[in-house]
Amino acid sequence: MFGSININNITNVQIQQFKMKKLKEGYAPSTVETLIGSMSAIFVFSAKISMKFKGNNPAYKVASDLTRVENFRLRYLNSEEIELLIYSYRNYKTPEISQAIILFIKLSLSTAARASTVINIKRRDIDLNTRQVRLYDFKNQSHYVGYLSKTLFQDLDFLKDMEPDYKVLYTTQALIYPTLLYHMRPVYDELFNEGLKKHDRYRFSIHSIRHTVASNLAIQGVSLLKIKHILNHKSIRSTLIYAKLQNKDTFDDLDALYSKKDGSL
Repeated sequence: MFGSININNITNVQIQQFKMKKLKEGYAPSTVETLIGSMSAIFVFSAKISMKFKGNNPAYKVASDLTRVENFRLRYLNSEEIELLIYSYRNYKTPEISQAIILFIKLSLSTAARASTVINIKRRDIDLNTRQVRLYDFKNQSHYVGYLSKTLFQDLDFLKDMEPDYKVLYTTQALIYPTLLYHMRPVYDELFNEGLKKHDRYRFSIHSIRHTVASNLAIQGVSLLKIKHILNHKSIRSTLIYAKLQNKDTFDDLDALYSKKDGSL
């Protein structure tokens, strides 16, 4: 869209138009926010480091009205689908890759952490006695504590002989996000995304595992404050997207609306 326009000639209006263009094309608000954030960083770099840009940053606050609520990924898995996803990797390609991906899924389901956080868990971050995991949130740049579920991790012996600085998700080398995406996307696309367009919010993605944990906690009636703590959200506003799933009482009220005491209409 910007082609070879001199950086000093790019205006706030053009960046606003870029934002609207990407939203109309179906890009998620968070993706557009990331793109504009990258542009903003380029202006800052050009002003402070390369000295090629002078003036006010035209990308500043352009993405401020892109709310997290609009970006809520609607797809999450039920218990049967979780079992299906894990089962699909039982005999996937090499045993090493198979074990690493299953471990990634279990760690993600247990901690509800973002993929970047899970990938970087080291042996020293895990306390075998308390089952606590020290996590680092790269988005919020903060440390917090997660938990290894006894259901998902009945046996932790595989961690006992691991070196402290050894990344838990390790094949012949540390598992990185592009490698994870390469091995996971074809499988979950076949299982859950058939017929869905690229930017459909019902599509399942790696990030949907985090949504799966939060969504099922909300359905079970866990308080939003607890969910906020588990997800390490900075603001309760980000957690409010799960409030719509806490609707058991609403369904009961609707069921009772037209029913007589004997259960008939």
